[in-house]
This record gives sequence, C-alpha cells and structure tokens, in this order.
Amino acid sequence: MADEPQRHRIRIECPECGNFQLEPAMVVSTQCRNCRAGVSVFDGKGVVRKTSTVRIAKSQPDAEPEPSTPPPAPLAPLPPKPTFLETLQRLLNPPAPARELTCFACKHEFTASGNAQSSQCPKCCGYLSLLDHEINSLWERSIKTCGNVLIRKNGIFNAASLTCHQLTLLGSIHCPVICSGDLVIRTHAKINYPVRCRNLMVEKGSRVEFLGTVHAETANIRGTVRGQLTCTGQVTLEKRSQFHGLVRTTSLVVQSGANHFGTVEIISADTATPPTI
Repeated sequence: MADEPQRHRIRIECPECGNFQLEPAMVVSTQCRNCRAGVSVFDGKGVVRKTSTVRIAKSQPDAEPEPSTPPPAPLAPLPPKPTFLETLQRLLNPPAPARELTCFACKHEFTASGNAQSSQCPKCCGYLSLLDHEINSLWERSIKTCGNVLIRKNGIFNAASLTCHQLTLLGSIHCPVICSGDLVIRTHAKINYPVRCRNLMVEKGSRVEFLGTVHAETANIRGTVRGQLTCTGQVTLEKRSQFHGLVRTTSLVVQSGANHFGTVEIISADTATPPTI
C-alpha cells in the first residue's frame, strides 16, 4: 500500500479523536491509528462502528453431545452359580454349628465359628486354641485347648496338665485334668491327680480308681469306681455298677442291681460350689 498512487487513497477522519489518516479508496472499515477505535467508512467518511464482529465456530459433526444427567452406575455382577461338585460337597460336609466357648483367663462365655481352629476372647483378648488332639503313643507336652482330646488304647499322657472341652480316655493319664464338657472313661485306669469336669461318664466294664478329688456337675456311673466324688448335681449309679468311697452330691440315684460301698453326703444346692472349669 505504500507504493499505491495517492489518487487511489482517501483521507479518513476518526469520529472519536479527530485523527486523519489515509486509507485505500475501496476501504469499508478500518482502525484508528491514534485511539485504536473501530471506524466504518460510508461514502468516503468515517463513522463509529455500532456493532462488533463476532465469529461463531462451526459445530463439529463428529463431536458427541454432553449428557445432561450422569449415566447410571453399572450393576454389580451376579455371583457365579455353584457347580455340581460344590453343591454335593456342601450336602456331604455341611458347615459346623457355632461353638460356645469359655475363656480360660477371665471365664467369659462367647460364641465362635464351628470351623475355626483358634479364637480370641472379646473381653480380655486372650488366645484360645480350638484344635482337637488324638494321642496314640507317649505324649509329654501340656495341652490347653477348647477342642476335644482322644487318648487311644496305646496312648500315655504324661505332662504337666490337660485342659480341654471333652476328654475320651481309652489309655492312661498322669496329670491334673480340667474338662469344660464330658469326661468319658472307657478303660481300666488309675488317676493320681485332681479331676474337674462338667459331666463324668464311666462306661460299662471300666474300672477307675481316683486317688485325687473329683469335682463334677453330674456323674453317670456304669462301671466300677473307687475314690471321692463331689457333684453339684445328680449322681446316677446304673445297673451292675459299683462305687467305693465318698459321694457328696445333691441327689443320688441308685438303680436296681447297683452297689455303693462307702459314705453318702447329701448337700443342698445353695451350698454346693460348682466346679471351676
């Protein structure tokens, strides 16, 4: 434009500041070089631009519209259906029922899963083993568990103590015994140490000699027993059973054909002290 002849240029006056500047003869709009105001040109005269020019971008045909509402959350997948073998295994091996436990330390009673192998007392946080033990030979380690203990015919328990839920004795034992459940004796045995249990059961044909004291809630005698027995509940001497010694109990039942040789002391239920399990 600097080389354009002067006859092809016109003189435009800015309507805002009055500045004069040269523009091409075919100019339609321009900008003042002094105040930077927009100027429209009509019939060779500059007028104020009343409307501003706005560019509108064209919409993209491939662009996806934004959703007005968020899409719904996907549903959680359904658990897979059990197979035939899993269903058969559940029928053949149903889950074990819940177990009632008593803490060794604080004597707090609570419930634990039947399939658990250990638990923790919710009151004192003490550890409780729920394992079962089966003894077939000489055993010289103490056992303290809420599970069951089975001493086989060739089993010999020779340790410091035995604490469990249910004890089934077919062999021999040489230590103090504490059972929170049943003590079942099915052999000829001599027990030299104190015994505490919930229920004492001496099976038919068994002969047992207790040299230590025996404390239980109930007792069911079918064989021959010698010793001192203290029960807070009922003692039953079944047919052809024999008991030699002192029986201290709240109730004594002697069936026809049973024999008792010794002393019987009947105590009241109020003064009877339950065994410490």
